Amino acid sequence: MFIAFEGGEGTGKSSQVTLLAKEFKKRGISYITTKEPKTPGIRKLLFGKSHIPSLTELLLFIADRKIHVEDVIKPALTEGKNVITDRFFLSTIAYQGYGRGINIDLIERLNCEACTGTFPDVNILLDIDEEEGLKRKARSDRLEREDISFHKKIREGYLELAKKMPDKIRVVDGRRKKKEIHNEIMSILKQWLH
Repeated sequence: MFIAFEGGEGTGKSSQVTLLAKEFKKRGISYITTKEPKTPGIRKLLFGKSHIPSLTELLLFIADRKIHVEDVIKPALTEGKNVITDRFFLSTIAYQGYGRGINIDLIERLNCEACTGTFPDVNILLDIDEEEGLKRKARSDRLEREDISFHKKIREGYLELAKKMPDKIRVVDGRRKKKEIHNEIMSILKQWLH
């Protein structure tokens, strides 16, 4: 099974990845956890302080995804491990498409090339108001420091994607206690775990 956690800044993705990993370990389920962007050099460029043109930003995320899929995700799935990732292709559509205004068809074509048919079985979209999410963050990287209108477009984009793909994207209210959110996620994953 391939599970992707998605959402804007401060939605609690990392916390839920950790809780799910603990649950899998407790149940003896084989898994790996991973995160995008994965490649250290690309990550440094993307989250540094220098300005990056929008198209360059997109292409860096796509390049990182190709490496991530080929070097981490596909090998783990081939070995029969479950993959839990903090962000995947929906983040690029939400951030660079809805947020930056880059053509979404272009992003989807590039995503398809990078993913080579490897897509999550389910995307868990943790949703909270963008202002609340940003209050939870230190706002230390370049994307976190964008203005509130950018983050609002991202959230709207994610929710629009969820309406278009309800069978692949499950929206979970991220305002609740971590354990309540985790319990709902386990309920969503039940069909794959049995």
